[in-house]
Amino acid sequence: HNELPFEYSGANWVYDCMIEWQKLVKVINSQYITPDATAKQIGDLSDSFIPQELKVLNACCGIGQISVELMRRGLRVTGLDSDPSLIEACRLLYQEAEFYLFDFLEDKQEQKWDLIVSNPPH
Repeated sequence: HNELPFEYSGANWVYDCMIEWQKLVKVINSQYITPDATAKQIGDLSDSFIPQELKVLNACCGIGQISVELMRRGLRVTGLDSDPSLIEACRLLYQEAEFYLFDFLEDKQEQKWDLIVSNPPH
């Protein structure tokens, strides 16, 4: 709400904050967060899909970089991730999409999707 407790001159404070948080837990080179440029490229690839009524899955949604690009193109997005804090952030930030906790190594997804996109760590 433009009331951060510090001066911030960047363009995506959620992304920058997650990068700082990952440094604290020893993640190297922000390997689990999709850069804005990569998310835009993936969004550009989705432009060949007609958005009406198509279901799109963003597997390993992270903090929603790819989800945002897909939603900008009118697609209905569902995001999955195995990190509860990322899911909670996405639910708060992007209420027009759905985000669920999902263990990619254990769970099986029974739903069908028209388009699946991801920039996953697994």
